[in-house]
Parts: sequence; C-alpha cells; structure tokens
Amino acid sequence: MSNLVFVGSREIGFFSEQVASRYNLEVEYIPSNGHITQQINEILYISQVQCIVYDIQQYIDDPEIICEEILKIQNCNGATPIIYAPGFSTFSRVIVALYEGGISEFILASDLSEQRSQLEKCMNGYYSKNGIAELEVIKTLSEQEAQLKDELKYTTIGVVGTANRIGTTTQALHITKYLIAKGYTACYVHINNTDYIKDLQEWWGAEIQDDFIGKVVYEGIDHFYKTEHLTEIKKLGYDFYVYDYGSFTNHFNRESFLERDIKIYVLGWKPSEMQATFKLLQSKIHTDGKYILSFGDELPEEDIEGIMGERKNSTIVPTRCTEPYKLYDVNTYDPIFQLDARIEEEPKRKGFFKLFGGKNK
Repeated sequence: MSNLVFVGSREIGFFSEQVASRYNLEVEYIPSNGHITQQINEILYISQVQCIVYDIQQYIDDPEIICEEILKIQNCNGATPIIYAPGFSTFSRVIVALYEGGISEFILASDLSEQRSQLEKCMNGYYSKNGIAELEVIKTLSEQEAQLKDELKYTTIGVVGTANRIGTTTQALHITKYLIAKGYTACYVHINNTDYIKDLQEWWGAEIQDDFIGKVVYEGIDHFYKTEHLTEIKKLGYDFYVYDYGSFTNHFNRESFLERDIKIYVLGWKPSEMQATFKLLQSKIHTDGKYILSFGDELPEEDIEGIMGERKNSTIVPTRCTEPYKLYDVNTYDPIFQLDARIEEEPKRKGFFKLFGGKNK
C-alpha cells in the first residue's frame, strides 16, 4: 500500500486521514522537529510514498533551507511535496521562498473541511497544473505589499493565548470593540482551528453577509473566517485587523503571528497555566509584544510584578469580563495602543426638556 507522509504531529495532521482513506493510502507521521534536516532519514525510510505534507509551522530554519531540503527529499523518493501552512499570508517570507523555489502545492485554509479539499487537490496535482490564484501573483504582490499598506494605512494585530480557555477570543473581540469605540474601523479575523464562527452563526444567530469572502456580522463587529481570502480582506479599508490565533497549543501559526504589526499575548496565572506562561516569557522568539494577564484583576500588584518581572510595564490587567461582546471600560487598552479618540463625546444633557433637543451648541 502507498503512503501519505505527514511531517508533524498527528494532532495537527489528523485531517489528512479521511482524504488518504479515499485513495487507499496509509498516513505515516514524522514527529515534529524545529530542524528539517533532523527529519530527513525518517522521511526517506518510509517506502512507497506518494506525497509528503510538511507542517511548516514547526520549523525555525530559514525558509531557503526548508525549501532546499524539501526539494532534495523529492529528488530522492519522487514524492510530491505539499506545504501545510494554514492561515499563512501569501506575502510571508517562507511561502514566497517555497513558491519561488518551485513548490506549487499548498494548503492555506484554516477551516478543516477546506483543508481536506485543498489536500485532495494537491494530491492530484491540481494547483501545479492550474495554479493557485493567490500564489500566481505572489511575486508581484510581495513587491507591492509595502506600497499597498502605505496607501491603505492599516495596522495588523495578532492575539494569541498561552493556553486554552483563558479568554483569548474574548480579548481579541474586546480589542476590536475598543478600536471601534475609539472611532476607528476594525474587524476580527478568525485564524485558528476552533469552531467559534460556526457556533456564533448556529447558536447566536450571527448574520452571514458575504459567504464567498467569509464575512459574518454580529453585535456591530465584522468577523472574517476564510483566511484563504486574506489578500482581499486586507483591501477592504479597515484601520485595524485583529487576528485571533487561539492558543499556542491549538494549531498555532507562528510565522503568520510574528508578521503582525502589534503582537499581544494573553497569559494565565493559575497553577495549571503557569508553566505555559513562563515558557513564553523565557522564549527568545516572542520578545517583542504586549501582554494581557487574563483575570489578573484578582491579583495584588506585587504578584503581578513577580510573574511578569521586567515585562510588567508592557502588561495590562483588564477588568474581568467573560462576555465577548461587552466592553466595560473603553479605556482598558489605552496603554497598548495610545490612540487619540476620533469621536467627540456628546455634551451631557442638562435636563428632561433637553432630551429631544439634539446637541448643545
């Protein structure tokens, strides 16, 4: 029996099993490693390989090295290389390097069903024969991105949590509401593998306004969930794009996150959350960002300083609010953004008979 090899953890690659079974293929997994060169022998040991799916989120190598080693492996066993990069921008350095290096099969979607669809196309050589619209223009778009961003003057914000269920999505939505309340245009971009947007539509009645681009509107916030259309989304003219990356433990797209203009880390402080928090604070990669201590309003000042150390001045402790679409304090995120409000406050009414009188002059 032929094999499909997934280079990365089974927790991430499980989506490929359903597709592989349709083609009578077995899925073999190669454990994650930060360096692709340390995986080569394990990959080549597997015989009768039809295609190899590389989860590039795991690598800390330079993109040129990743591309070079993938092509060497292809030369050895003839297996089609498929790049698993859910939510990655087509402008990211690693995607550009792989594409320009001659690799044509990419899985860029974050939605599981769409990932399976893209995998099946990749296995049949669909993109190498017909091209991926987003990737066909990557060489010219990558050169124009700086100019486009300058013209549109937008800011991208990445929000990621150190663990599950510590309020990362709530914080991302609160930040979006905060920016809107300050008079700016902002939208929420769902860039993780949770079912939040699906549940929002099913249980809370969120309205789909554009199924093609993946736009859902709820409580005055524009939500986008089809990350394969990020290029089009970024042309819609918002001042801020708030990306919700979920948690480090849930299909985290590190390369994509590190490209954001403002990086925000949501941290936990309970015993079960401290290990992940300290792992982040000791990281040599995630050093340029702001920090939100989730539910930290219960902690005394000295404990916050004990946890955050020298990064305390880059940390905010928002007022506890578990409701994602309620913002109790419109000034909560001022220390992070330091924005001037664009909306002038209405003068206070002086009495009952002023109620219908409009604004005071």
